[in-house]
Amino acid sequence: MKYIVLSAKPYDFENNKGERINGVKISYVNRKPSSRDGEYGNPPMITTCSNDSIKGKRLEECPAIFDLDFEQVTGKNNRPELLLTDIEYIAPVDLSLFFN
Repeated sequence: MKYIVLSAKPYDFENNKGERINGVKISYVNRKPSSRDGEYGNPPMITTCSNDSIKGKRLEECPAIFDLDFEQVTGKNNRPELLLTDIEYIAPVDLSLFFN
């Protein structure tokens, strides 16, 4: 599905167990308006993905429209969790109109 991706921030660090942790934090605009009481509009969402999912992708083009693919898996306490599995650049988004 197509989303406006506001930012992409790679991370790479060693945790306190000495394990290498890396990936990309993706901030995007939710497609559906919020249905929570007292919350209006389309809140930004944040997810992460592995470096393997984004190799060779045009993340430096943010903000832009991207096709994001998610997969639902079993997470902690057997709760469903969405994983970002692929990201494809579609077109730029020019936000400068809002900041002039």
